[in-house]
Amino acid sequence: MINNNNEKIQEIINSIKDTNNFRIALTHKSVRFLDSNKELQSYERLEFFGDSLLEYYVTYFLFKSFPKHSEGDLTKLRSLLVEGKNLSKISKSIGLDKYLSINSTIKFESDSDKAIKILADIFESFIAALYMEKGEDVLHTFLSLTLFNRPETLYYLNDYKLNSLLINKNSINSINQKVVEQIKDFDTYDINIELRNTNKFLCELNNNIFNINKELSDLRLGGLKNINNNNSIILILLLILTIIVIKVIL
Repeated sequence: MINNNNEKIQEIINSIKDTNNFRIALTHKSVRFLDSNKELQSYERLEFFGDSLLEYYVTYFLFKSFPKHSEGDLTKLRSLLVEGKNLSKISKSIGLDKYLSINSTIKFESDSDKAIKILADIFESFIAALYMEKGEDVLHTFLSLTLFNRPETLYYLNDYKLNSLLINKNSINSINQKVVEQIKDFDTYDINIELRNTNKFLCELNNNIFNINKELSDLRLGGLKNINNNNSIILILLLILTIIVIKVIL
């Protein structure tokens, strides 16, 4: 709701209420056709201009307010703010519908699609009239009071950010689930066989190291009766090779 700013908003509306642009901005084409008056203008041209103004100011507002958001996120946020239902609610809440000139034969039920479309249109045509009559500063003030700072806008933005967080969280959970499923697909039987083979190999290395240490001890004690010099060299080289293999494995 924007009741707290209603007085300021009404001051802005009243400041151009007696102008020709205001009258055109609130005139539906059905009135022109009814009166067969070719000179009587309806709001379509001003709506066209106001649509461009609104897109520019909303884009600038989001660009400055959310410096870390991507182009895609900013586009989605802009779509939320300028959608017809949002603009029609603003038109209704600030009383623009009271100034609307429309053929009485047209059914104008507040919740109908036609009513929502017309109310959104006159919001855009009004901001075009306001820009032409009062300039950029007053238009910016009006949009700040009616669109940018209203609780509904904050709800849209917060709801979008919350949904984005949930989407990211769900994506992470999905990735984690895939990782778990991939881990489950591993053949644990093959892994156990490889571990057993590795352990067997390490046991054989340990036995070789034990035998080499025994031979070296015999050498140090002068037990050279059964081991010639060539065998000693071979044992030393085998020891070095074994140590290198152990380091590579570990």
